[in-house]
Amino acid sequence: MTIKKFELHWDAAMVIALVLVASFGFNLFQHRQFKTLLQEKVDAQWEADNMKVNWLYVKKKLEDCQKASATNANIPG
Repeated sequence: MTIKKFELHWDAAMVIALVLVASFGFNLFQHRQFKTLLQEKVDAQWEADNMKVNWLYVKKKLEDCQKASATNANIPG
């Protein structure tokens, strides 16, 4: 029974190291991109919610003005 030797060539070791470094770098890039896009989504959601609240406020004010105008139009002058 003979024992087989395991040989790791330097070029194979370099390829493995390069793949690991590239993978780690790509994961960092994706993580940074995810954080940026998530922040943009949160900011856009806040802006949309603020616009909705402002729209409802202006709509209520317009309805109040229209009611006041209609009430004033019915009063003989």
